[in-house]
Amino acid sequence: VVVGDKVTLTTPPNKVTAFGRVPTRRTYTVAYIFQMGWFQYDNAFVFLPLDDAQGLLNRRGRVDGIEVAVENPDSLQRYDYGIAGHIDETSISVTKRLVPGTSISNWKDQNGNFLNALDAERASMFVILTLIILVAALNIISGLIMLVKEKGQNIGIMRTFGMTRGAVLRVFFICGSSIGVVGTILGVIAGLLFIAYIHEIQTFLEWMLGISLWPADVRGLSTIPTQLVWSDVYATVAVALSLSLLATWYPARRAARLDPVEALRYE
Repeated sequence: VVVGDKVTLTTPPNKVTAFGRVPTRRTYTVAYIFQMGWFQYDNAFVFLPLDDAQGLLNRRGRVDGIEVAVENPDSLQRYDYGIAGHIDETSISVTKRLVPGTSISNWKDQNGNFLNALDAERASMFVILTLIILVAALNIISGLIMLVKEKGQNIGIMRTFGMTRGAVLRVFFICGSSIGVVGTILGVIAGLLFIAYIHEIQTFLEWMLGISLWPADVRGLSTIPTQLVWSDVYATVAVALSLSLLATWYPARRAARLDPVEALRYE
């Protein structure tokens, strides 16, 4: 369907005639294609002028609901109170303004399970990413410990020449921390580039593999949603740097405490 096509809408039986209840059929011209990116929404909604919709559904002069858009969708409680009634600050009570048989709901109420699933996924992803960073930190620890063992003779010679424990500690601490800092910087750059070109990457992989990596009927969204939240970037960088510095401290301290006599005993 494109703009200018004719579309015929058929309702369930909603009109009473001498032959019983019959459906209503009307033909309309497509004036605009609306796409939100949410598969269930895009496939289920048709927008009509109010008069035409009331005539199609045989509900002249009536509406089933009123939708209100607000500037701050996260602060919903005060909007709910403002629509449903008047707040008395002294008694903290709400004077009902809605007529019996009507109710008010917001987007959080309507999508509660979906939002809970997103919160659980966000928390689990943070734990998973933290564990991945922890594994990288353990790799730094093991690598530096092996480096200390390999350079034990050199450390012993440098200590006999007057190098202090603090100097040895700084050498290995700088070595290990540089790995964490460089890795964090490269990871942040790669992540930002991935977010910026994720749709191009998706298109290329789908073309190369010949399959759909993000089917809209399964995922619910027509494209992979991405949003760069700098607070998450800062938190990730802080965790990565903290773990890498902590991972460096033990091997560096072990190298600084190495006894030169023991290091050179069998040399």
